[in-house]
Amino acid sequence: MEDKTVLMFKNIKKRTLILFILIFSFSFIDSAIAGSGWIIYREGAFKGIVIDSETKEPIEGVVVVAIYRIREYSFVESGTAAVDAKEVLTDKNGEFYISPHIYFSLYPVASGETTEFIIYKPGYRAFDKAQLTFGNPLSIFAIGPSTIGYMELGKKTVNGHTIEFGSKKTKTYPEGLMFSGEGCKKRIDSIKQSTPFMIDYIFLPLEGARDKIKKLQIPLDCPKVGKAVPHVDQTYNFRNDIKGYINKSFVIIELSKLSTWDERRKTNAISISISERKWPLLNKAIKKEEEWLRRNRGWKRKIK
Repeated sequence: MEDKTVLMFKNIKKRTLILFILIFSFSFIDSAIAGSGWIIYREGAFKGIVIDSETKEPIEGVVVVAIYRIREYSFVESGTAAVDAKEVLTDKNGEFYISPHIYFSLYPVASGETTEFIIYKPGYRAFDKAQLTFGNPLSIFAIGPSTIGYMELGKKTVNGHTIEFGSKKTKTYPEGLMFSGEGCKKRIDSIKQSTPFMIDYIFLPLEGARDKIKKLQIPLDCPKVGKAVPHVDQTYNFRNDIKGYINKSFVIIELSKLSTWDERRKTNAISISISERKWPLLNKAIKKEEEWLRRNRGWKRKIK
């Protein structure tokens, strides 16, 4: 039998080794989060409500899928890849909540990309792989006081030649609502010729917007008097407080009903780039719609 002193010494060595491994592991994780190469990517929670664009009523049973992407870099090229997905169903009030998510990249150099979404309900036009705030036909979210940087476009004539140029500017907004999507197309078209920047949103100032949006106590159509909000080009590392509110705000997404069999067939053609195991709810809904399409060829919606 081994001497008790020898056994005690061996146990101490084992514990020391385990402690060293744990310390090293936590140091590795901490450095990864700090951005020294290997990354642990965090994405905040997303919450909101899906409503019918005609009736403005909540839609129950809508599949909401968040697709998490990263951009990976090598010595010769870079590319984006979908690395994970999360899905939920809207409840009887049309509301959804996607909890915060953490995922890992084993690529030496990588960065998080904007999360994409699929929002799907048979009979409605699908919201397919779009940013949460650029959907169809209308998306609305609330912001607090915010400042953004952007590039203002201009032209000048030099020696008879017209030269286009850009100058860095900032804009500040009070609490209010941001509108985007096809529902704002008319408003954007009416002002874009006289607007010296690319337009991302239409803004409507509204006191208490972050509370009122949860109760739908806000305009549910794009405001005719709303102001244009510039596109923030991340190439220049502009300040963008608005982006921070997308994860914090309660977002309203409107979906429009489809009217013909062909429309339903086309919107059902959603390509999936991640394993089906990642989104069983979406696959179930798509297959259910495929069966409906087989049984109801030539269908047209009766419009009241």
